[in-house]
Formats: sequence, C-alpha cells, structure tokens
Amino acid sequence: MTKTIPSTRPQLRAAAYCRIANGEDQASILEAQKAHYTEQISANPDWIMAGIFADTGDCRSKRPEFQKMLRKCRQGKIDLILV
Repeated sequence: MTKTIPSTRPQLRAAAYCRIANGEDQASILEAQKAHYTEQISANPDWIMAGIFADTGDCRSKRPEFQKMLRKCRQGKIDLILV
C-alpha cells in the first residue's frame, strides 16, 4: 500500500480571466468559460481559487474586472492567472 505524502509547497492562488463581446448568444459562452476555469483550478491540488474575473464589451471598454484582477495581483493575492 502506497501512502500519499502531503506536499510541503505552498499552494498557488490561481485566478482566471474571461472576456466576451456583447451579444445575446455570448452569455452561455461566458458561463462555459467560467465553469471550465473553475473546474481546472479545483482539479489542481497545488492551486487554490483566487477568483474568476469576467468582462463583457468591445475592445474599447475599460474592462473593470481585468483592472480589479490586476489590483489583486499587486496586493499579492494572486500568484497565477489562467486566460
């Protein structure tokens, strides 16, 4: 019988960034992106969830969730971002 030895490495705080253009059919795509990243982060034992950030809009938008994510990075609350 093999014993699993817990990792002594600290877990990385992982976040994800999703973005879609405006449009009626885009909402399901955004939800699929969020679900994918949530599953990916949850499946990795070396990561803990630091948030899913998602913006909608065209390329000229200010992307408030992206800016929020960057602030959290500067605060040392996110170690890794999936895009």
